[in-house]
Amino acid sequence: PTAFIFFAVLSRATRPPSMVRFKNRYLLCDFTFDAPRTPPLHPSLILHTLRDIISLHFGDAGAGRASLSLSVKYLSAPLGLAIVRCARDGLEVVRAAAALVERMVPEGAGGGRNAE
Repeated sequence: PTAFIFFAVLSRATRPPSMVRFKNRYLLCDFTFDAPRTPPLHPSLILHTLRDIISLHFGDAGAGRASLSLSVKYLSAPLGLAIVRCARDGLEVVRAAAALVERMVPEGAGGGRNAE
């Protein structure tokens, strides 16, 4: 046990603070709707909708945890496919928010909440 504690202290002391790795996860999301889409899909629309749903259903704590590294890395608007990057800690929250998307609401249109 003494060697293990010594090794842990030694490894922390020799690692500079700039060596911290952020662990991200990538989700492949398929946004298909029954009705025709009024606003065309673009990355900021998807991010706004996901952040809106996360803050509505998971509160400030969920929004803070999931929005840290939330971004759209790839979007195919005709197919409705998007690759969304999120932090490893917020994966389940972002996955649940993507499942709760019913419609895309542009920012500043009609109160900004996705779920009614």
